This record gives sequence, structure tokens and C-alpha cells, in this order.
Amino acid sequence: MEALKVNKPLQSAARDHAKYIAGINRLPHTQPTKAKERARQRVEHYGGKMQGIGENTAFIGIGSRMIYPGRNGADTPCTLT
Repeated sequence: MEALKVNKPLQSAARDHAKYIAGINRLPHTQPTKAKERARQRVEHYGGKMQGIGENTAFIGIGSRMIYPGRNGADTPCTLT
């Protein structure tokens, strides 16, 4: 069995999106940045080649205000207590 290795393009794409999320204080799956709107595009932007890719973003903390993407583009705020 092969040992796990760091995937630099995937790591770079994840850091890129984490910085974007932190900057806007929301949890979207997309970015308005051309060529990096979707997860696959971000990985390819950093030189990665993927057969398939998925993404799951989450932040949970007591007293945190979260925005959940809703249907038809409507956002639903939620405060955890």
C-alpha cells in the first residue's frame, strides 16, 4: 500500500478558498475570481489534475454567526448558542 502524500495543488486550492471565505465571512462554494469560481477550477489553477472532486465547507463554534446558502440564492443566517 502506498503512503499518503501531500497534494500541493489541492492544498493550495483549499488555502485559496479558505482565505476567500475568511475575507467575506460567509461559506460559499464559489468565488467570483475568474478561472477559480468552482473547486475543480481552483485545483486546476494550481496545477492539479483530478478525475473527480468534491468540496464541503463548514465552520461551527458557540456564538458563531453562520450563513447557509438557501434555495434560489437566498441566504439564511443562523446563530449558534
